[in-house]
Amino acid sequence: MIASPTRKLLDRAWRHYWDGNHPALGHVLDSLVPTLPQLSSYGAELTEFWLLQGHLFSTNGEHKATASAFLVATDAARALNDPLPLLAVQLHVIDHALLHSRLDIAAAELQAAKASADALTEHPPEAQVLLGRLGFLSALHAAHASGRTMALPFLDRADRYARSLGREHVAYGIAFGPLHLKVDCTFLLVCFDDPQAALKLAASLDPTRLSPYRQALFLLDQAIAHADLGNQTAEAECYRQAQAILPNFQRRAA
Repeated sequence: MIASPTRKLLDRAWRHYWDGNHPALGHVLDSLVPTLPQLSSYGAELTEFWLLQGHLFSTNGEHKATASAFLVATDAARALNDPLPLLAVQLHVIDHALLHSRLDIAAAELQAAKASADALTEHPPEAQVLLGRLGFLSALHAAHASGRTMALPFLDRADRYARSLGREHVAYGIAFGPLHLKVDCTFLLVCFDDPQAALKLAASLDPTRLSPYRQALFLLDQAIAHADLGNQTAEAECYRQAQAILPNFQRRAA
């Protein structure tokens, strides 16, 4: 069984990931490098390491290194012969592709993710987290590629999983539940060029249960909505609050 200190380091790395603390994330990953030969015997942990490394490379603008890290994570997950961790990796890759407006990569990964989802024989909470996230990312891709109407069936699917979970859960570095889905829908409404609806939904939510990084993203979505409506003071205040939560906050691409 993998040494407890290594598991603790991976858990700490995920916390830094969700806190948006990239320097601390890099430090933890550097400390894990000497354990890579050991991690190679534990595909799940190796998968997590390269997922986190891929996200860190992306933050630093190292796009080729990001793609390579995600590829290693995919191979490690596939070697487990378990569709759940493979689906998790695919969702991270889709999220990254959509972040950088690579609809072609997102479309290909969505097809692969759907195959992984179909291979699931049980739907415990961690599987529902991934399936719900798959529904939302499918909606986001459909919205970008084909328009708002095409996204709605995928949102309905995501909502069913959120209601089934009943509360927020995290699996493989992916957070999902009723609150996270509504926060994501705020972003989607911004993408739909419906800033009034986005701000109305945002006003009904309590973001304090979100990670600092997600809180900052939520504020950014509201800032964009305010900018679309010409509310410069409110826009500036949202940016100020985001910077207060995460001083090194980086904008997410729409």
